[in-house]
Formats: sequence, C-alpha cells, structure tokens
Amino acid sequence: NPIMGAYSYISGKKIKFWKIDVISEKELEKKFLDLKEYGYKIKDIESGTVLFSDEKNGLYIKANGGIIKVLEIQSENAKRMSINDFLRGNKINAGEMFEK
Repeated sequence: NPIMGAYSYISGKKIKFWKIDVISEKELEKKFLDLKEYGYKIKDIESGTVLFSDEKNGLYIKANGGIIKVLEIQSENAKRMSINDFLRGNKINAGEMFEK
C-alpha cells in the first residue's frame, strides 16, 4: 500500500512523504475532467513533476508507472500533516520538480 517515509527535495527544501496513493492517468483524468484534452501529454512529462497542487484537491506528482497522490507530508522543521493542511500554508506549484 502507501509508501511510508520516502523523501525528496523541492526548491532546496527536504520534503518527507508519509502517506501516498498511486493512481493511474485514467483516474487522474476522471478527477480533473478538463485534463481529458491534455491527458495524452502526461506520458511525456518528466517523473518528479508536480501535475496539480492546491489545498482543495491535494498534490499529484508524475512518477514512473503512475501518478503519486500525496496524502500526508512533512517539510523540514515542521510536523507531519495532511496534504490539505500543508498546502494551506505552503505553496507548491504545478510544473515544479521534486528531485529524484
């Protein structure tokens, strides 16, 4: 099931992923209907790229073999929290890259 405690860096900040789900591109298209016309482009996007990020819908990252939907996250010197709470106080923009 979800990976626990994996981490990466974005804009020089260490981010720890406590809980994630892996979803398919089809599931992502169902959630974001306006993606349908762009869906074919997802396979060309580099792994580690933020696809969606907002406090209502959460954080979705392109990965090898699917899309990571982040559920719980922790940034450096902060406590572990749900992705929605995290994104209320921290900006991560679509198109930004998590380092591999």
